[in-house]
Amino acid sequence: MDESSHIAEFVLIILANFADNSQDNTLSISALFNAFNLCLLWTLYCEHQFHSEDQEMVDNSLTVIMEYWARVTPGILHLLQHTKEFRNTVGEQFSHILNTLAEWNSATLPKLLPLWSSVLNTCCVKVNDRIYSRSYGPRDRKTLFHWLKQNQLSMARTEQATSGNFHV
Repeated sequence: MDESSHIAEFVLIILANFADNSQDNTLSISALFNAFNLCLLWTLYCEHQFHSEDQEMVDNSLTVIMEYWARVTPGILHLLQHTKEFRNTVGEQFSHILNTLAEWNSATLPKLLPLWSSVLNTCCVKVNDRIYSRSYGPRDRKTLFHWLKQNQLSMARTEQATSGNFHV
């Protein structure tokens, strides 16, 4: 889990560059999309450690997730201070994370919601009561693998669409 700080730093660099560059730049939008996907995948990866027999590993995973999001969330809030278009773009990406974590019965989602309250309020993301009252439990590996493959395909399509605009 030592990689958490490196991943957070990478995401923060992308968020800062997105704020500095034009939102119309397809490369910046693609990078932002991939940064949010990386946040989601890192969270799911760390949560996967929850299913360990070792309670210390479970506790460590929760700590890593909370520290990771405590570090990344201010970067997201910084983006939300810009134009309405930034708020909409970031809001869509953040909403995707929220909905996916809810769909995957994320055990950390209820713990993350208070940390994310400023983001949720700023970009007007509505949190359904079902997210708070959902019974949290793991989904099977086959379904997770299928979801990861779909996500990989979506990311590849985005990369392909943006790479067509640049010549090396």
